Amino acid sequence: MANFFLVGLVMGPLLFLILSGSDLNITPVSNGPMFYLAALLIGLGTSIGSGCTSGHGICGLARFSLRSLIAVLTFMFVGVLTVYFSTLMKWFIQ
Repeated sequence: MANFFLVGLVMGPLLFLILSGSDLNITPVSNGPMFYLAALLIGLGTSIGSGCTSGHGICGLARFSLRSLIAVLTFMFVGVLTVYFSTLMKWFIQ
């Protein structure tokens, strides 16, 4: 099963490029230190939240887990606040 995932991971973007005929435009969204800080915070949040957002959102909610429901609502709320404040203070993103 993991092999299908890996093949799809590679073939998906290639098929998109071939079928759409567009160029691949890769634009970095952050600099080095901010990238490493974000990775650290993601790892910390995964540890504190006892799982990742996908795990809580897909598996946890499918099992009707109250803990996962609270986690997903928290993720969404914090995500909305992050977008709000980052657009409010454009200097924070740069």
